[in-house]
Amino acid sequence: MKALGLNETLLVGPRKFYIETNYLEDEKQVVGHVFEDGMLLETRERKLPPEVQEEDIQKLVKELQREIMRGIEVLFYVQKKVWRKKHAPSYNKLGVVFLQKNLISDAKKNFQEAIAIDENLIDAQKNLAIAFIKNQEFDQALKVLDRAIERKPDFPDLHNYKGIALLGKKNFIDAIRALETAISINENYSLAHLSLGLTYLSGLVESPIHPQLLPLEERQGKCLEHLKKAAATDHDLKTPEFDSAIHMIRESQFRDALDELLEIHNRQAFRLESVLENEFYLNFMFGGKSKDELAVAEYLENLKSEIAHHPSYPDLHNNLGVAYLIQCRNLFLRALEEFRRAIKLNPNYKLARKNLKLAENEGKGLLILLRALLK
Repeated sequence: MKALGLNETLLVGPRKFYIETNYLEDEKQVVGHVFEDGMLLETRERKLPPEVQEEDIQKLVKELQREIMRGIEVLFYVQKKVWRKKHAPSYNKLGVVFLQKNLISDAKKNFQEAIAIDENLIDAQKNLAIAFIKNQEFDQALKVLDRAIERKPDFPDLHNYKGIALLGKKNFIDAIRALETAISINENYSLAHLSLGLTYLSGLVESPIHPQLLPLEERQGKCLEHLKKAAATDHDLKTPEFDSAIHMIRESQFRDALDELLEIHNRQAFRLESVLENEFYLNFMFGGKSKDELAVAEYLENLKSEIAHHPSYPDLHNNLGVAYLIQCRNLFLRALEEFRRAIKLNPNYKLARKNLKLAENEGKGLLILLRALLK
C-alpha cells in the first residue's frame, strides 16, 4: 500500500501551525499531529477496522486533517468572542482547552484573565497552577496555590498540586506534608495517593539517606501503601505498566520504577476530564455549534463513551444531563419552526396558532433553565 498522509500549514493571525496526518499500517490507525515552532502540541488517533479499503483510509486521513485544522480555527475564533464578553468562567474553560492542546502560554493568559475578573474562582487558580507546573515554573505555581489555599483551605486539589509543585523542586518534606493534607480532607483521593507514592519513590532515588525522612525500608513500604490505595479507587491505574512499577519497587529497583511511575503520574495529574464539556460549552455559547444537531449528537455519544470508561465520575453524568437538555432545546426550536410553517401555509389554522402560543410561553422556562445551567 502506498504511503497515505497529508501535511499543511495553518496560519491563525501571526501564528503558524503545522498539521501532519498519516496512516500507520502496522497499528491500523490514522494519527494526526499538530506542531508550532517545531514543538509537538497535540496528537489525535483514529483506530480503523482490520479489513479497511484504501479509499476509505484516504477519506479518513482527509477527514481527520480537516477536523484538526477546523478545531484550531474555531478555538481562536471563540477566544476572540470570549475576550469581548469578559466572562470569568468562559475564560477558565477556554484556558482548559488550550492547556489540553499544550498551548500553555495561551492557557495561562486565559486563566489569569478569569482570576482578574473573579479572584474567588478557585478552579481558575488551580488550573493556572497546573499550567505553571506543566511548564516547570514551580515557584509561580506555589504562589498561586498558596493564595488559593488561603481562600479555600478545604479543597484537596489545591494541596495535591502544591505537593506536586514541591516535588518538582525536590522538597520532599513539604511535598509529603501537602499531600497528606489533601488525603486528610479526602481519604479516597486517588491522585493524591499516587502523588504521595511518587514522592516517596523520588526520595528513595534522590535522597536514599536523609536525616528528616523515614528510613529507606519504611519509605518503600509507605510508597507501596499509597500506590495500592491509588489503584483501589482509580480503574485507569489497573494497567501492566502500573503493575510493573509496583513489582520493581518491591524488588528495590527504584530508578527503573521511577521512570515508569513518572510517566503514569503525568498522565493522571494533567488529565483534564472536563475538556469535552468545556469545548462544547464554548461552542454552545460563542461558536453557534449548538444549532448543529450533529454536533450535539456527537457530544452525547462522546459523553456516553467517557461514562462507559469512567462510570463513577459524577461530572460526566451531570454534563450528560445538560446535553440532553440542549438536545431538548434544539428539538423545541424545531417544533416552533413547524408551528410557524403551518400558520404560514394556512393563516386560519387555529390549532397551530394555539400550539405556537402555548409552546412559546411554556418554552421560556426551558431556555431560562439552560441559561442558568450554563451561566
